[in-house]
Amino acid sequence: WRINSNQTSNRTAPVRYWGDIYYIENNQTKSLTRELVAAGYASVKQSTNNSLEPKERAALKKKEEKARDEKKNIWSYNPDTEMHKVQNKIRIINWIPYELQKKFGDTHRNKTLKGVVD
Repeated sequence: WRINSNQTSNRTAPVRYWGDIYYIENNQTKSLTRELVAAGYASVKQSTNNSLEPKERAALKKKEEKARDEKKNIWSYNPDTEMHKVQNKIRIINWIPYELQKKFGDTHRNKTLKGVVD
């Protein structure tokens, strides 16, 4: 996991950590981030803190471009005229307050949850 170094200077807000989730499917290790981008459920965020290695950013951008060209999911509509077509595909984030994150993790440890982790 990595830390957003820009947040370490702001001591009033909790520090956010981020990383990737890997899973095995058909004896092959896969990256949840790459799969979400390839399926058109996520886009590659433009970052000024260079949190991604250039090789990883290039791989993700390539997957994003392919999903966009194939008009998959979030890339399947014109946001100015066809928003109704994808209303159910737009993420709704239910943030867990920092002080409750440990309890959430302990409560759901070793359980399967439905949803996409951002």
